[in-house]
Amino acid sequence: MASARPEFDIDREIKSAKSPFLFLAIDLPPPPLFQDAVAKENFIPQVNIYTLLEKYDGTSAQEFAGHLKRFKCLRLPPYIILHFRRFTKNFFVEEKNPTVVTFPLKGLDFKDFVELPADQKASVPTTYDLLANITHESTAGTTRDKANTAWRITLRPPPSDAGKEEEWISIQDLIVKKEQKEMILLGETVLQIWERQDLVRQIPPGGQKANQAMDVDA
Repeated sequence: MASARPEFDIDREIKSAKSPFLFLAIDLPPPPLFQDAVAKENFIPQVNIYTLLEKYDGTSAQEFAGHLKRFKCLRLPPYIILHFRRFTKNFFVEEKNPTVVTFPLKGLDFKDFVELPADQKASVPTTYDLLANITHESTAGTTRDKANTAWRITLRPPPSDAGKEEEWISIQDLIVKKEQKEMILLGETVLQIWERQDLVRQIPPGGQKANQAMDVDA
């Protein structure tokens, strides 16, 4: 019986291609079909972001239209955008994957996902800090119902004073308020922007100027 999945054949020609990218597409694992009856109401699947980024380690194979493909970055830009493929369509309805992605707010290391010459591995910066996180909130069965869905963006603004504790703000429609760091990890992330750590975000002379101030609800 023929295998239902493609298998790697070492005798076949291996093709390689280079292409620029605007963002990295991240595939979420499908939620489990069968759940424990007791824990079904409170069960929320979780996955670590490093597990998802293994798609770009150069060794993990992905299946596309009967072909096996492997991906790896050749260089790291100052900013990296990650798009989590949370929405899927079938013949009847559009579904949203509820899997929660766990990630650090600082120090996300891409060293295993970029192909660098041996003499550059120690000198090229590969760690990133989270700059923005966009989540999609909806009730069951209302994936695209605007009345029952909400998009929320959480931002890390530039520091206004040296030594001041880092602050985060969340924006939803016209509502802008401070956000606790612990709450950032709880949403259903769709898009993230990561900033390379070697990029220094300068503090404006004299701190935050009056014409740059933003009113934020505590």
